[in-house]
Amino acid sequence: MGGHAGCHLGPAQLAPSPLVYNQPMSQSNKGVIAVVAGGCLLGLALGLGYVFYWAPKQRAELTRSEIAEWGQHWSQARACLIGKAPA
Repeated sequence: MGGHAGCHLGPAQLAPSPLVYNQPMSQSNKGVIAVVAGGCLLGLALGLGYVFYWAPKQRAELTRSEIAEWGQHWSQARACLIGKAPA
């Protein structure tokens, strides 16, 4: 009739699962959680530092070197096209 119509186990035979813990968390478990959370926060901080500081700094250095190289080529091209002392 109900959901337990075919069940023949009595209350004494229904033992709690060994995977269910009704005890408060021990200090070692809290330490493990703290270490994992700290590692995640450190990884997040390093990732944000890379994205917002180190990568733009690298790009700026690359851009400066490209501009300096282009400036030399520009000086040579300008001298070739209009002379060293344009009027």
